Amino acid sequence: MATFDRDIPEPARYAVYDEIAAGRGLYVAPASSAEIKLFASTPAGRTLMEEWGSVAAERVAMLRSRAARITANMSEDEADDFWTWFDNLEPGPVAAIFRKLAG
Repeated sequence: MATFDRDIPEPARYAVYDEIAAGRGLYVAPASSAEIKLFASTPAGRTLMEEWGSVAAERVAMLRSRAARITANMSEDEADDFWTWFDNLEPGPVAAIFRKLAG
C-alpha cells in the first residue's frame, strides 16, 4: 500500500479507499458473457475467473460498478492518472485490488 499511497493522487486514493470501506452491500446485475470474456482476457482476470468460479459474473459486475463510482468521484485528470497507473501494474497487484473491490 505504500507504493499506492505514494504514487496515486490523493483524490484517487480516497475514492478507492471509500469504495473498499463501503463493502459489498449493493446489488449488481451479473456481468454479460461479453464482459466476462473481456475480463478473462487479462492475466489477472484469468486468474480470478478460476478462483471465483460460479460467482464470477457477479464479481465482475461488482468491479465494473465500483470502478464507475471510483471514476465518478475524481476529476477527469485524476481519473486518467489513476487508470494509467493501474494499467501499468503487474498482474499480481491488479488481482489483489480486484479481490478487495469484488468482495
